[in-house]
Amino acid sequence: MLPFRPSAPSLGARKSTLLAGCMLGICVSSCGGEQTSLPDPGAVPAGMRSVTLGDGSLLHVPNQAQRILPATSAAVDLLTDLELHDRVIAIPLAAFSWSVAAREPERWSEHTVLNALEGEAILALKPDLIIAAPWSYQGPLWVARSVNIPVLPLPDAKSWIEIEAGISLAGRALGVQDRAETLMDDLAARRSKLAAAGRPSRRMVAYSNFGAGGHTSGTGTTLDLAIALAGMENAVDGKGHCELSLEEILSISPEVFLTSTGRDMVSPGAEFLRNEPVLSHLEAVKKGRIIVLPAELFSASSHRILDAAEEVARQVDLLFN
Repeated sequence: MLPFRPSAPSLGARKSTLLAGCMLGICVSSCGGEQTSLPDPGAVPAGMRSVTLGDGSLLHVPNQAQRILPATSAAVDLLTDLELHDRVIAIPLAAFSWSVAAREPERWSEHTVLNALEGEAILALKPDLIIAAPWSYQGPLWVARSVNIPVLPLPDAKSWIEIEAGISLAGRALGVQDRAETLMDDLAARRSKLAAAGRPSRRMVAYSNFGAGGHTSGTGTTLDLAIALAGMENAVDGKGHCELSLEEILSISPEVFLTSTGRDMVSPGAEFLRNEPVLSHLEAVKKGRIIVLPAELFSASSHRILDAAEEVARQVDLLFN
């Protein structure tokens, strides 16, 4: 009779034994045994702090960002009014057309100009924080994130709630909460003054035409917000930015047109409205009720929308008084 020899454990049994051993080790460690602490994946790196974004996620930002790169004109507007010029390393070229820098270029004349939002150009500037928008081109921003440069996305400016949320977020991220609160208080006072003026609401159409057909701005746009803040009515029923035909203009027959300057301060939209024979019998055209905003106000996508609203209200008063 052959002696009994225990068979080798199967592969599955060996795995089970190994797993049990690991679990036992964890148990012993958690019960007071000596252990090696592992890095917390949610830990805030040294010199950084966390801010909560609109979607509830956390972003690690420098305790005091000193090399801020605004990727949008709206960010330039915000940094201007938070008085942070000295902490900005460069501004986008477009800001000299579509932000407060168009009206106050001397305040930014010594800053590097970023001709295009490209990954290589961003890395060369060595920013410690980038301020962008949800619609910003993501390719270069992915490059920045890949080397741990934080990107702060400001909310869209389609409602005043979003504008205030963006100011508050920037104040927390940049460590200037007091300045942000002061700015919001000032804006609130200006809004109240506009609302208290009691001017009659006029039916208004925002219009632009640069040679490729007419376009307008319906609900959910920055111009719609500017019109509402001015106490006026957007006569366009559509949502977002859309084409506007001559037939639609005739059907709407607005009391006032709102357009912008173009190159050399000439307004292509206003010129088209004044010279198009089909529109010549409209009362707004005959009486010259065409408001021309500077391009940086017509295209404002920051709290400077309130500047646009105040200018609209001022010009409406001139047209009807």
